[in-house]
Amino acid sequence: MAASKKRRERFFEEHPKCCFCAGLNDAVEEDHQPGRVFFLERKWPEGFVFPSCIPCNRVSREAENRLSVLIANVEGPEAEEAYRKRVDSVRSNYPGVIPSLLQMSGNQKRTFVKRRGLTLPSGVAASDLPIVHIKPEIWLNDLEMLGRKLMLALHYQTHRRPLPLDGAIWLRIITNGQDPGEEWMQRARGLANISVTPARARQFLHEQFSIRYTSANEPRMGFYIATLQKTFIFMGLATERPDLHTDLGEKKLLRPFIWPVPSS
Repeated sequence: MAASKKRRERFFEEHPKCCFCAGLNDAVEEDHQPGRVFFLERKWPEGFVFPSCIPCNRVSREAENRLSVLIANVEGPEAEEAYRKRVDSVRSNYPGVIPSLLQMSGNQKRTFVKRRGLTLPSGVAASDLPIVHIKPEIWLNDLEMLGRKLMLALHYQTHRRPLPLDGAIWLRIITNGQDPGEEWMQRARGLANISVTPARARQFLHEQFSIRYTSANEPRMGFYIATLQKTFIFMGLATERPDLHTDLGEKKLLRPFIWPVPSS
């Protein structure tokens, strides 16, 4: 307990300000990004804990809980049982979420497999695959919340300072059911030429979470491609000078969080 307390004290000495609200608030909690709920046995990667104020840490909690039924690693009996309990919890706490996952017919699944050029294991039929449609109106806000926090965290990790209030994030979210085009993705990956292999206790977690990025210091910016459980790709540009990127337009433009100032 004493060692844990000293570790936390040292962490907040090194990171005194929240990285999600432009450093306006003091950091008093540790925020795991991506959330621990997305990792097998909740074993999250080392080095992905970020300084947060209370409002910024709590703002994504419900979104992460709901998204945990979409973004999951279900390998082995224990993981399957944990996932079933998670689905039951989400069904109970958020009644409209599970019914929004639309089952695909066998023909739709076979068409999906054919278009993506996938090879199925021996004895596995396309109709057996756990593929669903998602309703954007149900999931988009949660996905943008996750992507926003992840980009703010990665900017801080890269530059060791929070994205300022006048900074901005352009975000694109791609599902594993979408095909953005091989050439387009190759160009994006070519820009993000630095690869990060997250790990914990010398165990690589790149099958669950991977990052590619590139960055610059004048002005401070970064282009990030983060893949989570091979389900979603979060692609974003975080920059302290959004005025230099007017060609990107206003679509998906996100900012650091701003919280009301408590009344005295």
